[in-house]
Amino acid sequence: MTPETIAEYAGHLGSVRGVKMYKTHDGKHLGLACIEFVSADEATEAADKLHHAFLLGRRLRAALVTSADAESYFVEKKPPPRKAKKLI
Repeated sequence: MTPETIAEYAGHLGSVRGVKMYKTHDGKHLGLACIEFVSADEATEAADKLHHAFLLGRRLRAALVTSADAESYFVEKKPPPRKAKKLI
């Protein structure tokens, strides 16, 4: 699944400004994406209609969040740095 696939699927619900897909620190997809719509009304309608819909055989869960909520909720956490081992 690509951001373009998601944007095309959600495009019938309103004007999609962008799609961001989230990955782990090693590049694996988390299965999470944020779709940004041009207007709040379109975003509200899309969240209602996309919740429990199916896309490419996958059941979607949708919720309305602000951009600040999305960034704080989906922030990619990096693993803690490895401690150096002593070689004796």
